Amino acid sequence: MFTVRPYKEEDAAACGDCFYEGFFSCSVDQNDKILLRDYAQILIEKCNFTYVAETEDHQVVGFI
Repeated sequence: MFTVRPYKEEDAAACGDCFYEGFFSCSVDQNDKILLRDYAQILIEKCNFTYVAETEDHQVVGFI
């Protein structure tokens, strides 16, 4: 079961992880994670609205 809620700025790192898990199968280092986090943040800032899907234990597992 997921809860869909509005995006908060502290969700950026988890959204970057979603990018990695959805599109890449290679290993990543800390710099790669920073790049993916920043890329997710840019996409989110360009949208009129953004929501995240969150598990019951408050883990972000996706964003729209």
